[in-house]
Amino acid sequence: MVDFVSTIQGLVQGVDVQTSLDALRSFELRLSKRGFEPLAGQDACLGFLLELTSMVQKSTDEPTRRVALSCIDTIVETFGKKDVDAVIGATKTVIGTQCLGSAREEMQITSLLSLATIVEVLGGEFVAFVPQTLPKSLDLLNSKLDDGACSERLHHAGYSFFSALLIYTPWAITGSDLDLLLRVSHGSANADLGDSCSEERRASLNLIAKQIETKDCCAALGRTWANAMTEGPEALKEHLRILEAQIGALSKSAVGRHSEDFATLLTKAFDLRRIQFSNRTEDSFEDGEVEEVEEATNTVAVAMIYKINDTIFRPIFAHFVEWAASSSPTAAVHRQTTLYGFLTRFFDGLKSIVTSYAGLILENAAEILGRVDVSDAASKLLWTRVLGTLQKCFAYDQDGFWQAPAHFTPITAALLDQFKHAANIPLTSELIPSITELAAAADSPNHHKTLNGSILKYTRSDIPAVRLAAVQCQRSLTNRLGEEWLALLPEMLPFISELQEDDDETVERETLGWIKKIEDVLGESLTPMLQ
Repeated sequence: MVDFVSTIQGLVQGVDVQTSLDALRSFELRLSKRGFEPLAGQDACLGFLLELTSMVQKSTDEPTRRVALSCIDTIVETFGKKDVDAVIGATKTVIGTQCLGSAREEMQITSLLSLATIVEVLGGEFVAFVPQTLPKSLDLLNSKLDDGACSERLHHAGYSFFSALLIYTPWAITGSDLDLLLRVSHGSANADLGDSCSEERRASLNLIAKQIETKDCCAALGRTWANAMTEGPEALKEHLRILEAQIGALSKSAVGRHSEDFATLLTKAFDLRRIQFSNRTEDSFEDGEVEEVEEATNTVAVAMIYKINDTIFRPIFAHFVEWAASSSPTAAVHRQTTLYGFLTRFFDGLKSIVTSYAGLILENAAEILGRVDVSDAASKLLWTRVLGTLQKCFAYDQDGFWQAPAHFTPITAALLDQFKHAANIPLTSELIPSITELAAAADSPNHHKTLNGSILKYTRSDIPAVRLAAVQCQRSLTNRLGEEWLALLPEMLPFISELQEDDDETVERETLGWIKKIEDVLGESLTPMLQ
């Protein structure tokens, strides 16, 4: 190997450019394949570093400089730990104007890959070079992304370097550097450079979550949230994945200590719908895009909740509810729509453990149901989500929470009042299932009597759609509660008799279906009772 290196040195010192280039390629190929005894070639290769750095600085032939730089990278990777001083000397060349500062993309790519190798070899000793290399590298990628001229190879090289820094010198990355790295990543996510680039970028972002101090990471995520939103939904979702990964990597006690920081970021995320939809433009997110980001936000929120206790989370929960309501009417509709999407996930995921939290939304939910305008699309969506949340609350109550009159009475009044919307929207998907689950949760003859009496009154409404909805609700309650609900049959019979002769055929047909369900439950015909 010593003789081989000596021969290569002789060839590259010649005047023929092509001969020098071929010699360097031969050297790089043999070194990369490890076709020699390591100890035999170590000193010779390290000694060749100085000549290679000189060639990079002085050669006027760009291909020669690039291959020489690639040879430096291979030597550093193979023998660099044996001579740190030599590697530091080579680093000064790699970060210079002929390499990282070059206008040629191939030189930029090779320089970034070389720096990734150097960081791995030097570890903490690279810290002195971070201020000279990281901002310059980020600016390079940022400008390429802005111009739509970032190749996959340059992207790969850049993120290889960034990942190396995050692994070996995370403490040397400043807040401004971290902000720029996040902004570059937002641009990359928006550029749609392909699956390979996305995987590399996400790997680096995952390292941010695990290697950067929690307080610093949360601060950077907060400072760059608006930029992520500007770049689009993919950038926002990746932004949120950093937060999710950080929460996942922390202990429960650490998550508790930083819960305020996490809650602040979640509040920003919960405000997305308002920002995008209050004054919609051609640049606003699509409905489905907002829902995707909301789902990602809910995933982060649930991850945090699983790692903190009730004492920490209950004030945060109350803050979310108050924050969503304390804004202009239009803003409140959007914020509360997002909030109740989260609450549905919350109550569905944690079930009976969090039933008592319904007390914190009881007044708010009743107020929303009382003012909703179902002719407005945004308001109607909020109505749907509130009912979905309440349905989950009712379904998982194992402690008699909804049997308490203080809880049952106000929500029952708000729910039953929704029959007035029957002529404008179907009630079978949200309202009727919610009332049915409430009846099951409020397992009390008195509560059942209250519900039954109110629903029966709606069967005498002047509006056919309201009568139909009332019968559909009775049928659902009969199916769900069976004989327990039919203890109220004597009160129902006069109304059923009237409904059999209803002027509306749809109502009459639905009534026959209800009668059939009653007969199935009782095991006998209802005809003698109706006569």
